[in-house]
Amino acid sequence: MGEAMVLSLNARLRTSLPRVNALGQVARRSLLLSLIGICLGSVNTNWSYVRFPGVLQRLAAMYLIVGSLECAFMRTSQNIIPGRSLFRDIAAGWQQWLATVLMVAIQLCITLTVAAPGCPVGYSGPGGLHRTATGDFSLQNCTGGIAGYIDRLILGPNHLYQHGTFKSIYRTQLPHDPEGILGILSGVLVVQAGAHAARIMLVYNHARARIMRWVFWSVMFGVVGGLLCKFSDGGYIPVNKNLWSVSYCLVTSSMAFFIQAILYFVVDLKNKWGGRPLYYAGQNALFLYVGSELLKKHFPLHWHLPSPIHAQLLTANAAAALMWLAVAVALHRKRVFITL
Repeated sequence: MGEAMVLSLNARLRTSLPRVNALGQVARRSLLLSLIGICLGSVNTNWSYVRFPGVLQRLAAMYLIVGSLECAFMRTSQNIIPGRSLFRDIAAGWQQWLATVLMVAIQLCITLTVAAPGCPVGYSGPGGLHRTATGDFSLQNCTGGIAGYIDRLILGPNHLYQHGTFKSIYRTQLPHDPEGILGILSGVLVVQAGAHAARIMLVYNHARARIMRWVFWSVMFGVVGGLLCKFSDGGYIPVNKNLWSVSYCLVTSSMAFFIQAILYFVVDLKNKWGGRPLYYAGQNALFLYVGSELLKKHFPLHWHLPSPIHAQLLTANAAAALMWLAVAVALHRKRVFITL
């Protein structure tokens, strides 16, 4: 998302499009994404139980934040003085990174220093029966820690995701939404990483310089994320997708930078692969996502597996992904492209 955004905005701003107009386009796209997400997440017509957070809503919020930063600070001319060529990618986006680091710092401060009522400081676990085996029964109403409390306070418990897998395991009574408000601040880091990957392409012309920097940032993000989680399933800040923890965002961004470098080397530099059929899926990414959400419980995309094992689930989900890939190929051949 961040990479495509920067490439698109850079092209439009170079045509003398006013930055205010570009910001309006970003806001419009964010609003449409949010509305689509709310419709997908609402399985009933009772407004009292409409789910406000969601995957598309989270993406829309992060897109709006990073897009606003780019509209304000993006340089349409990347002519940084030659003496700073080593740090040209950083110089081209230091304001955006400063704002991103500030948002991540706010998220960390709230998560680690603010306690939800009746809960210990820094707790971000599932609550319920968590730690009851050790005689600790104080976490019954601490689901999600301060992140869960903020969501329930601002949005209301009825407007959050009600079917988390942790509920059956820990017998929790409070809902928690994995796409909550606080996670937006840390999630901005992922989109900003994508934006930085695009800046590297814009300010460096040589393939070697691009690949070296993508690998460098992959290592940097991976090491910092690993240190935060102590390269384990715990650590100071565990890798937690349900909370979009900072370590989770760093690790996934690290993987994305590395994959970017590999694909650029194989597809663009060596021409060993044309990127198809994944290229076709990217042309209608939103349509494929909406379709998969609407039909994910319908045959042949889904079938019942009594007491499934990991291999069976992997096979079933891989088959569904291949079916949607076939849909993407068909749309490409018919020259049908559905975008916002």
